[in-house]
Amino acid sequence: MRELLTNTLMAAGLLPAFSQANICDRTPQVRDAILEEVVNIINCAGVDSFWLTTVKALELNYLHLTTLRAGDFDGLTNLQQLRLDNKLPKFSGGEHGTI
Repeated sequence: MRELLTNTLMAAGLLPAFSQANICDRTPQVRDAILEEVVNIINCAGVDSFWLTTVKALELNYLHLTTLRAGDFDGLTNLQQLRLDNKLPKFSGGEHGTI
């Protein structure tokens, strides 16, 4: 319902348009943690750059992460807390890939 309202307001020019964030291609555990934080969005395709700015915390503890992809945290400009208690032997995106 909220997504429909947001789209309607954007179409009417009452809200600025936000770009598609495409979180579907992120590390599955990161994608799922983001989906848990955004309100009323149940599909990764429904998350745009606006919704990413609403995420203030991510809980990634004990999710059996073995790698993170470059860009997993893109757009999370208001992220204040990241709980990451995993052993990560590598980051994809090159030897010194950015996260």
